[in-house]
Amino acid sequence: MNTKSFAVNVYDPCSLKTDKLEFSADATATLAGCMVNANRVGRASFTARHCRPRGQLGGK
Repeated sequence: MNTKSFAVNVYDPCSLKTDKLEFSADATATLAGCMVNANRVGRASFTARHCRPRGQLGGK
């Protein structure tokens, strides 16, 4: 019987040409994503895999 719960998190940080992106608080996620992509200089991606005993933090 498997007593561990596995989780995978993918992180995708970007470096931008500017210190701050200017858009309103009610802007859509699509607009924010387009602004990030338009001002992106570099990008990295990494995946973290970890496990924990079942029953902790909502694990089944």
